[in-house]
Order: sequence, then C-alpha cells, then structure tokens
Amino acid sequence: MDLKQLCRLSVALTLIGAGSSAALAQNVDPAKDAKVKANDAAAHAKKAAQDAEKAAKEAMEKAKGGEPPEMSPEEAAMMEAWAAAKAPGPHHKHMEVMAGEWEGVSRMWMVPGAPPEESPVRTTARMEFDGLFLISHHKGEMMGMPFRGMGTMGYNNTTKEYEGAWMDNMGSMTMWMTGTCSDDGKVFKLVSTFVDFMTGEKTTMKMDTTVIDNDNYKWEMYGPGPDGVEYKMMEIVYKRKK
Repeated sequence: MDLKQLCRLSVALTLIGAGSSAALAQNVDPAKDAKVKANDAAAHAKKAAQDAEKAAKEAMEKAKGGEPPEMSPEEAAMMEAWAAAKAPGPHHKHMEVMAGEWEGVSRMWMVPGAPPEESPVRTTARMEFDGLFLISHHKGEMMGMPFRGMGTMGYNNTTKEYEGAWMDNMGSMTMWMTGTCSDDGKVFKLVSTFVDFMTGEKTTMKMDTTVIDNDNYKWEMYGPGPDGVEYKMMEIVYKRKK
C-alpha cells in the first residue's frame, strides 16, 4: 500500500469515528441522563446528612463526658456573674426562720398615744424559687374589716440589699422596700418610700423584723404622725403554729 492509499484510509477511519461519536451522542436518553444526575444529587445529600448526624453524635458524646462548650472570655465572665447573682447564700438563709405557719396579734395605733386596736393575724410563708425568696400570705382584720395581704422578701446578690414588696386589699398601691439585716440574721430593717394617698406627697415608712427565736418573731412599722414626727404605727407579735 503506497503513501497515497494510507492517507485515504486514515481520512476514512477518522470520518467513521466521528460519525460513530455523533451517532452515540444522538442516542443518549435525556430521561436517563436526568435520572443519573438526580441519583448523584441524592447521594451527595445523603452523604451530607450522614456527616451532620455524625457531628451531632460526637457533640452529644462530648457533652455527656462533662466537657463544657467552648466560650469566649466575655461569655465566661457573663456566666460567672450570672451564677453568682442567682446563688442562694447566708442572707437567704436568714429568711428561712420565718417560713411556716404563724399566729399573731396585731396592734395598730392610729395616732401617737392612743390605745391600740388589736386583732388576730394568721400568716403562712414559704421559701420559693430555689430558696431565693420568702413569699408570705396574711389574713386578719383591720378596723373591723377583713384584711388580706401578700409580701415578698429576697436578698439581691448584686446590690447587696434586701428587697421586698407588699400589697393588700386595703389599697391599690404596691409598697417597695429595701434594707439590711444584722450579721447574726436576727434583725431586718427595711425602708419604703411611697406616695401617701391622703396627702398625695411622698412619705417614708420603716419596717423592723426581730427574730426572737425559731418559734417567735416581731414585726414593727414606723411612720410620720400628724405632726411629722416618727412613731410606731403598728406591730405584730408572731408565734409559730404548732
């Protein structure tokens, strides 16, 4: 075979190969091609889901092992401050002695020097919210009328003060108060400033609670008299109900 014949054969083979490729390309099924692509996408999605599940399991195992999540210094400081703010301490322990059921005698002086009005009082108190707050409910009489009241008291670890609130059926005011306690936990002194409904002006009252022993305590309230001079307006002497 001479050179010219070889060239013709090469060209013929090239044309045959090109025609075969074109024929194969024309014979590809679009539906099958789409199915192949869909299967590939599903396989990738399945692999991603498996990887995510594996990462989640590893994180759970790590948590079970007691390893805390990584935190920034700012987050760590915030968590430390939060833990300190919500932790019951000695000041909260001081209030526990007043939890329980109590029976008492209330004495109220309408003006200085006048004989007191006496009436029985029943109080139920309990520590709530993991020992942070003392919640108390009171029943009795005042000036011949049924009396109902509710009080809260807690110690704010952040401000280093005792805080309290009082509300009753004798008015629409909530009385807010702050104060301190003696180191031995026997004497609580709280002060409240509020608007007097009689005068429309701000006034101040003081509330002292003296723990006598585990079964006895006394509550006293002081405020300004008609002449503006402070006097004892009310006291309740409590005895634990047996």
